[in-house]
Amino acid sequence: MRDQHLNPDHWRQRFPIDHARFQLNFGEWIAEMERDPATQPNFVGFDIVFSLIGHEALKKRMQLVVPMMDLTGEPDKNLNMFRHEIEEFLNSDQDFLSLWHQG
Repeated sequence: MRDQHLNPDHWRQRFPIDHARFQLNFGEWIAEMERDPATQPNFVGFDIVFSLIGHEALKKRMQLVVPMMDLTGEPDKNLNMFRHEIEEFLNSDQDFLSLWHQG
């Protein structure tokens, strides 16, 4: 079980952000994992790049760190847990956000 928690594919499946789309008032963004999820004791980190479809030069980056126990076996629920923060970030003037989820 512990080895599974070190496997980046395990966390990609638990948090299906790669290629997720976010439709906002001014356009649609697509997310991509910049690198494999990184694990620390009890935490997993995701480096995500968002590109505005049709304007791929416009990119935003998010670093998201989540306690492992908060990412359940329900991937859609896990993604929806952060949807509001992601959409707020994409609607903002910021081009980088580091978010530590406290559960």
